[in-house]
Amino acid sequence: MRKIVTLAALAVVALACTDSQAANRRVRTTSPAVSNVQSTGPFARLMELERRKNAALRSMFLGR
Repeated sequence: MRKIVTLAALAVVALACTDSQAANRRVRTTSPAVSNVQSTGPFARLMELERRKNAALRSMFLGR
């Protein structure tokens, strides 16, 4: 009888842990949506210049 009670208690604890871990996992994987609004600040211009430079280098050396 004691084994059955112990197994039942372990099953309840295991299910509770799995549910809380799943809830935490859902919260962690949720990320804010990135908006496609183009910024015109100095950092945005620098990032765009860097992206264009990388694309030019990629096309020169890798032929893409």
